[in-house]
This record gives sequence, C-alpha cells and structure tokens, in this order.
Amino acid sequence: MSNSLPPNFFESLTQKQEALLTVLVDSNTEYTSGEKIREQTRNEYEFDVPDHPGATAGVVAGFTNRYSKQFSVNLVPARGVEGKKGHYEFKLGETYTDEIRDRLG
Repeated sequence: MSNSLPPNFFESLTQKQEALLTVLVDSNTEYTSGEKIREQTRNEYEFDVPDHPGATAGVVAGFTNRYSKQFSVNLVPARGVEGKKGHYEFKLGETYTDEIRDRLG
C-alpha cells in the first residue's frame, strides 16, 4: 500500500469533501460525530448539508467511488456510535494525516 495520496487528490476534491477533511484536521485525529461534522460544515462553510446521519457517510462514499473502499477506510475511518443506530463518528486516518494537514491545516 502506498503511503502517498493519489496524484491530483486535492484538485479532485468536492467542496464538501474538502470541508470534511478540514474539519477532521481541526479535530486532531480524534473521532468526531457526523452530527458535529455536519454542523461545522454548515456553520463554517455555509454548505447546505442535510441533518441526517447518512449525509456525512455520503461525502465519505465519494472517496470510495473515486478510489477504493480500502483507500476510503485509510483516509477517513468510521465507527458506529454505541446505542445510536445509523450514527457514526469519523476521524482523519493516520496513513495520510501529514499530507492532508500540510495542505489543509
């Protein structure tokens, strides 16, 4: 597995993907709830983001569609929130943290 982001990765980001990664950079590799990510994306970037648990996962799914499932898991690992079906927390994966922080941090 390469420890480098794909060529043109940053140029290929959607605005919502860039906002997601920036929010995760700011959270310093700690897991952050999808709810908090959506709130920050609305407040700081003024994007129209649905208040639905699947909205953040949908942005992450864009990485899977463009690259691969394994890339997406390494880039933005997710875990379910105990006791809240369909709710997830996300963080910036360690594999690409430095590259992303250098560019978006």
